[in-house]
Amino acid sequence: MLPLDLDGLRASYYTGNLHKWVCAPVGSAFLAVAERHRETIRPTVISHGWNTPRGDASMFHRLFDWTGTFDPSAWLSVPTTIETMGALDPGGWPGVMDANREMALAARDLLCRRLDIAIPAPDSMIGSMAAIPLTMAKPGLASRLRRQGIVTAVAAWPTPDAAVLRVSAQRYVAIGEFERLAAAIIAD
Repeated sequence: MLPLDLDGLRASYYTGNLHKWVCAPVGSAFLAVAERHRETIRPTVISHGWNTPRGDASMFHRLFDWTGTFDPSAWLSVPTTIETMGALDPGGWPGVMDANREMALAARDLLCRRLDIAIPAPDSMIGSMAAIPLTMAKPGLASRLRRQGIVTAVAAWPTPDAAVLRVSAQRYVAIGEFERLAAAIIAD
């Protein structure tokens, strides 16, 4: 969704899901742990890595790289998925991110216009996703959309209409989908 420089970020811990914006299979994600913290973190399942005599990898990698019987297909598909998604735009990944951001902004603007809602955040705060607070819309809309599986509820406080319409843009989604959503919303 946004450029990520893990080395420049210098985070102690960072994790990311790859099935959303990278479009890899569900279950593919990553965990980056700064070298200084690797001796203190353990996987939730300890397998044969704990006592393996292998000397070709650090303890961190012995514990995390293979945690027993599982299907690594999602993980193994990540390099090809990254390459394939980057090839969808002549500008590579920067082009994909720019196109997704432009679509998120266009969809947000379209939905806000149709719902007669002020744009809730400046364009500079938008990546490939935008949120539209439905507390600003007509009463009952959030509840109706939630029943249809359209709304991402953030909180039901102080009213059941305290929810957010989440706009997620990706290269395989056409702006027409957001126009159909807007039409369904205002058809009420």
